Amino acid sequence: IHFAKDGWASLKTMLDLSKIIEKNPKIQWHIVESIARQFKSFYILKIALCFVKDFTGTQLPDHISSMLTRCKKTQKLYNIFCTRLFTSHFELDLITWYETIPKCLDSKMASLRFYLWFLTHPSPALHPTLFRLPERLYWLLPVITPFYMIYRYKVLTYFKGLTRQNSQT
Repeated sequence: IHFAKDGWASLKTMLDLSKIIEKNPKIQWHIVESIARQFKSFYILKIALCFVKDFTGTQLPDHISSMLTRCKKTQKLYNIFCTRLFTSHFELDLITWYETIPKCLDSKMASLRFYLWFLTHPSPALHPTLFRLPERLYWLLPVITPFYMIYRYKVLTYFKGLTRQNSQT
């Protein structure tokens, strides 16, 4: 999931996953799949395995490779994320990072829960201005945060669009 959050750009994570797979040929894939399905992140697992296979040359068991190639949605998402990574030269903005996870979750409900969590749990490192509130007003954070986050990302999206237009002219 952390790999997905980073917009699939973490080469270190790809190498780590590759080494885990290579060093443990007796991985119980049915358990890995079961856990991923339980957390509604089976597509995240499959897309990560596609990246590992293509970018590190790691040999996956035949049944895993065929599962990846048979799934049209996995292939579609994988192609989208690959194109996005190379187009942006592996420098993804924050909005792109956080758009990645919901697109890969296994159900609409899981995506909705992620968006709700994201809107109500800002990161102090990424949103320091929100945490400049006096401590006695922190009880207002659950009320203020969704409005702040929507405003903040609308502004970022707007300026991202302007920057793109200016670079094209």
